[in-house]
Amino acid sequence: MKNNIKKYIYLLIYFTSLSCTTTTIEEYQVVNNELQINLKWNKSYQEDTFDKNKIALDWFLSYLGGKNSVVTSKNEGLIYKNPIIILNIEQAGFSEKAITVFKNIHSQIKETEEYKINKTIDLGRYITLILGNTNYYYSITGISNNLNELKEKYSLETEKGYVNNSSISKVHRKIAFSNYKNNSQLFLAEEIDSITEEVLEFETLEIMENGQLLFGIFDKNGRLKESASTDITSAGKPGKCMWCHEVNILPLFTVQKDYKGYLSYTSFQETLKTSNKELRKYQDEVWTNKRLMNKQNHMFMEIAYISYLEPSIERIVNEWGMKFEEVKEKLKNLSTHKHKEFSFLGDLYHRKNIDVIAPFKSVNTPKSVRETVN
Repeated sequence: MKNNIKKYIYLLIYFTSLSCTTTTIEEYQVVNNELQINLKWNKSYQEDTFDKNKIALDWFLSYLGGKNSVVTSKNEGLIYKNPIIILNIEQAGFSEKAITVFKNIHSQIKETEEYKINKTIDLGRYITLILGNTNYYYSITGISNNLNELKEKYSLETEKGYVNNSSISKVHRKIAFSNYKNNSQLFLAEEIDSITEEVLEFETLEIMENGQLLFGIFDKNGRLKESASTDITSAGKPGKCMWCHEVNILPLFTVQKDYKGYLSYTSFQETLKTSNKELRKYQDEVWTNKRLMNKQNHMFMEIAYISYLEPSIERIVNEWGMKFEEVKEKLKNLSTHKHKEFSFLGDLYHRKNIDVIAPFKSVNTPKSVRETVN
């Protein structure tokens, strides 16, 4: 009798677990329709893999403030069914406000031909859509709407750094900062006219709860803006800040002149290095997800949006679900180019030329993640 009971329990557990592993994408979508979205990896180059794109998604979610993407054991919001990743945003460690923003974005995506036909959205398109849209980035991360509101959260030091020879800004900069405390810190850059000292623009850097950096761009009146002014700086959008800073509070890359009333170049450089050491220490404690522990892996996220914006014919074949020769014929009048950073991506096309001849309509994305492009 006991043996029969044990056998019954064993079989029950076995078939229950078996049924869980065979759940289809369609079934999961019906159960969690409002909270989840299906992302599809479309191979783009010879060495491209599903695992690399899982890493890309982890980095993407972490840059938006997702807490569970940095802790593998808690990241219940992702289900992998190569080449599909099922993302349940409620389980990814975001705030209620961020989840509302994601829901609105997902509802727009699900109305497109691409999603209705394929039951998925291209992963690179998804990353570009959100990361390249500064308003989405601000809304999801919950950055303060105005500079005064942001500054009230911190106690700024009386001393500031002065940068007259920036590698990114075309003007001089005054940089205020708070002390690194409780894994929190603010750096506030004032872009100024070197003659009149008029403030032209502000840029901010904060540390989010998950150890990632939060970037903000404010106009001279302290209002959030989409991108830095190109006549003042080449800082671009927050997406470009991520590409440049990676996961670091950066040091000064060029020697600066010392100005009376401000920290010396040497002292300010030491301040930046000390803050970065504290930040890296915190990240090393929090980031138990091995895909983030190697901090160079952020590159896979960048390749994900680059290979979407500048697709190869291999990627287009996978996106469209068509035969190579059919796609080649459709692209015969389009020229190709090489990417200046990642030449291994091969011969590439421009997304704007690809989407107009695609067999289905998709949600429109920004033309660049890093720059404002009309």
